[in-house]
Amino acid sequence: MTVAGGAVTIGTARLRLIPVDQSLADAAVAGQDHVGEALGATVAVGFPFSPGMYRYVAGTLAERPDDTGWYAWVAVHAVAREIIGDGGFHGPPDDVGMVEIGYSVMPAWERRGLATEMAGALVAWAMADPEVSAIRAETLRGNAPSQAILRRLGFAESGEYDDPEDGPVVVWLLTRERWAAGSVAPG
Repeated sequence: MTVAGGAVTIGTARLRLIPVDQSLADAAVAGQDHVGEALGATVAVGFPFSPGMYRYVAGTLAERPDDTGWYAWVAVHAVAREIIGDGGFHGPPDDVGMVEIGYSVMPAWERRGLATEMAGALVAWAMADPEVSAIRAETLRGNAPSQAILRRLGFAESGEYDDPEDGPVVVWLLTRERWAAGSVAPG
């Protein structure tokens, strides 16, 4: 991990993960091309840009700048210098130390281990915070690739519920104890 301009950047074998801080969130609100410019990277064709999410992150970080890293991260392929995915958390640890992770990689970059690399690095980043006791994730019942990533990282199924719009959702959990025991694949 390196610190650049006050924000921690995570480097993996093939990715550079950049937390969306206030300035990057503001750039994203202005449009996805501004994100690419700010990061010196191109944006993958078809990237599912969500201005509403970036407005939310910008507003939240304006009030709580120390929460940078507990929301969105952008994944830049180190060689191609292309934004190929994103991930992050739904917010800082709650009162029992739980955080929820999410991640996605553009279809053109799937099946290369990049989502596992990104999620593994984000898990390690979160677990470096002693306040985090567990990481939660959710997948649709039929999303076998994402479930395989979570299993590889040491997550275990912990429940299921029916979402009225999406159908069956599987809840996954990785406890600090399980992570510390070495169940997480290297990122």
